[in-house]
Amino acid sequence: MALMDAVERANQLSGCANIRTAIDNFDAESAPRSQKAINRSGWIIMLLHVEGIAIWFLRAFLAVVGFVARFKR
Repeated sequence: MALMDAVERANQLSGCANIRTAIDNFDAESAPRSQKAINRSGWIIMLLHVEGIAIWFLRAFLAVVGFVARFKR
């Protein structure tokens, strides 16, 4: 994501006469992309820290997916 941000920031800076406008344009484009990554990482963290009965549902789901994947080959 850092490389994508660097390229996008360079494009904005080279295409705008005003630095403030370039920064505002960059922020408008990068914020939604960053929010998606934040949401995804939060979901993964929650999934990796699941406890109780939810862990059994997760294990059963992964077992079924693994079983189905064997027959898809």
